[in-house]
Amino acid sequence: MKTRLLILLIGLLSAGCLGRRTANDNTDNNVTAALPAADSAVAETAVAPVCDSIPEANPEARNFERHGPFVENDTTFLYQSSVYDPEHDRTSHCRAYIEMNRESESYRLLASCTTPGYNDWNRDSFAQYLELLKEQHPEPLPVYSLQECPRAWIPICSYRGKYYVDMLYWYPIWITESLFVRQMMDGPFPSIIDAFERIDPTHYCFRTTAGYLDIQQVDVYIVDPVRKIAVFAFSGEEPENPRYLGLYAPPETVREMDLIEWDFTESPDGDEIDWDEPDYKALIAGRNSGSVDLQTENKPEE
Repeated sequence: MKTRLLILLIGLLSAGCLGRRTANDNTDNNVTAALPAADSAVAETAVAPVCDSIPEANPEARNFERHGPFVENDTTFLYQSSVYDPEHDRTSHCRAYIEMNRESESYRLLASCTTPGYNDWNRDSFAQYLELLKEQHPEPLPVYSLQECPRAWIPICSYRGKYYVDMLYWYPIWITESLFVRQMMDGPFPSIIDAFERIDPTHYCFRTTAGYLDIQQVDVYIVDPVRKIAVFAFSGEEPENPRYLGLYAPPETVREMDLIEWDFTESPDGDEIDWDEPDYKALIAGRNSGSVDLQTENKPEE
């Protein structure tokens, strides 16, 4: 009896195993037909390794360039690129994104740079440059009353009609009663103001080299009197044909603007973002101007 039961049990198990796949059973075939082919893009995406394992599977996946604006993880990017170097198994990247957090380190930096000596390194560099300048010009420096001209300026850029501070090139300018100071890579570089003139309420003229070899004059045109946004025109012997033009705003205005921050492994070329090209002539011609009750020529104070 036990032998018969054992034989019967073995027979049932064998039939069950064979019954999972029959000649007329197309279940597995239908499932296979519904899946993409193994070499399709969808299949590759589904099984592709991520992050650091990508170069081993597909090095080309690390090479891309993308221009914005586009949003990823609540961050608006204006530019992204990645280049994979298979010889050294290394990936370099460059990203530019909009920073709106007013408590960020960059905003604190901009708020602090109201004078050339806004940190220890700048303070020491400025002192050395100023000492060298006084050695070259031992006579007393001229002193001017700058009227209502702001003393600190930060360069700004326009992108799709909105002003930003580009933290890649944010070097400030400071104007004192005697000096025109430009932030450079080695620190704040001072130049003597040889003459100052307020042409009208929105036009200030400085006779100075501004740290350039080919510059003799800097004109500051206030094109937005409310926010004090200005066009700086740097010119040589022909003021009507400026060599360099740029938009600037004082720190109190900049604090209300969004920033463009950069994250990169190698220095960007500078053409990654398609900035607006301001019509400087139109801005200067259209600025608000009027009469002002002061002498056209602002003589140095005694």
